[in-house]
Amino acid sequence: MKIKMIRSNNYRLWQKAMEIVVSTKRKLHFVLRTLASPVDDPVKGNQWDACNNLVIAWIMNSVSDSIAESILYIESASLVWKHLEKRFAVGNGSRKYKINRDVYNLKQGGVSINEYYTKIRGIWKEQSAMNDLPRFTSVNEEITNFLHALAKQSEEQRLFQFLNGLDQLYASQRSQILLMNPLPSVESVCPMLQQEESQRQVLEDVHIQLESSTLLSKNVEVKSGEMKCSVCGNRGHTKDKGWQIIGYPN
Repeated sequence: MKIKMIRSNNYRLWQKAMEIVVSTKRKLHFVLRTLASPVDDPVKGNQWDACNNLVIAWIMNSVSDSIAESILYIESASLVWKHLEKRFAVGNGSRKYKINRDVYNLKQGGVSINEYYTKIRGIWKEQSAMNDLPRFTSVNEEITNFLHALAKQSEEQRLFQFLNGLDQLYASQRSQILLMNPLPSVESVCPMLQQEESQRQVLEDVHIQLESSTLLSKNVEVKSGEMKCSVCGNRGHTKDKGWQIIGYPN
């Protein structure tokens, strides 16, 4: 298990990752305290203790050494979970503010479209992990339409954030995308921009090759013009290439 919580500002990501890991092992009820220790069956009680200690070991292996030392003597996985939440899940307002600021401050900065998208997608994931939305116990058509509209609004917001950070050389593509109706998703925009990026790279390579060929041709012409025969006095060749030395053609 390689999940590490070193600072409080990544607690939510750690918590979400741990919930996934523990859930796949079918031990999530130990941290949520939905399964109490059996008191009337010693065998099942020992099994419960073993599973509880296993979950504690997973948690300790997933945090830094200093944090692990602070939870070493807590005997319940659920109490460990609550302790870490109380200790690190503070200042969410400041963290949310910083994440939103990071999104709009993030710029492509000359990196590839794929690298830029990977960076901003990482911020979006952390942003989503910090959003605590209520759960619906029943779903009807009205709620379904509301959730669909909410998801669409969120997708548009991400599109605007993504386009905002693109380099200026994609300004025309950005304008064309904003004119689309309906607006596309970020996932569909990325291949379009990557294709444009590939075409620019091809044209740039061709341009460099043409410049190199032109420069080489000019250098040959300059060097040829600098040659002067010491016998006939003409430019463009040296005396070892002159007709007086090698003979005139028949």
